[in-house]
Amino acid sequence: MELSGSLRDFPVEDIIKFLSLSKRTGVLSITGVDVRGEEIKGDIFFKEGRIINAKGGEREGEDAVFYLLTAKTGNFSFVKQDNEGVKNLINKDTEELLFEAAKKVKLLEDVIKRLPPFDTVFEINPRPSSAKISLGKNEWYILNMFRGGKSIKEVVKESSFSEGDTLSAILSLFAGGLITRKEINIEEIIPRKTEKKGETLNTSITFGPPLYPTPDPEANRVYTAVDGRKNIGKLIKALRMDRKTLLYYLLVLMSQGYVIIDTDAETLHRIETEVRG
Repeated sequence: MELSGSLRDFPVEDIIKFLSLSKRTGVLSITGVDVRGEEIKGDIFFKEGRIINAKGGEREGEDAVFYLLTAKTGNFSFVKQDNEGVKNLINKDTEELLFEAAKKVKLLEDVIKRLPPFDTVFEINPRPSSAKISLGKNEWYILNMFRGGKSIKEVVKESSFSEGDTLSAILSLFAGGLITRKEINIEEIIPRKTEKKGETLNTSITFGPPLYPTPDPEANRVYTAVDGRKNIGKLIKALRMDRKTLLYYLLVLMSQGYVIIDTDAETLHRIETEVRG
């Protein structure tokens, strides 16, 4: 390994500039967390200091360079390799490429600050505050993607537009009141087990003091009933347990890493509030 270090000490942009100026040939690997707080991983390929390609997530080429430049924390490594078999998908000068990417990253950061968390589920607002709606083609397309309810993350992933254009459209729709948070029915959520296994569950809850005793048999009974098919409403009936008690044990199991509750942060907060109420 020729170079390695932390992105806290050496931002991705500075590493690229160094490799470009020193005319390096090889691959720069990035592993870390991006401006959205999500894991990020990918590679940037250099040929005599020039970026010829990049891969990250499901992206390739310039989009992948932009994606990897959003990494704020994590680690990097650079190793020599001839890159003879790597497709040359990038023909821009490195300085020009970084300039364009920096503008996109800044736009992304600004949009993220003004939007709710990416796991927030929105739906089309049937009663928007404005009687007169004027939208561009991109915004109409993105608006229709929220029909029936989708999270910001899902729309970004499924959109045929770039991430920046998609988020800008979502922000416009959100600010204009054309999309609204979708109220999720807690009893329709389907909890599922993780890969973690254990005969005895540690049932001390991590986000606060226990509300009432948590004997292992009850926690195990809930854990056994979770099969990835029954929603919370069906689990209440199957276990003959009141809703608040079941939600409590699900939170306990989730806090210990035994169960996943697939929902957004706001709904999870509603569950915690109900349990504590």
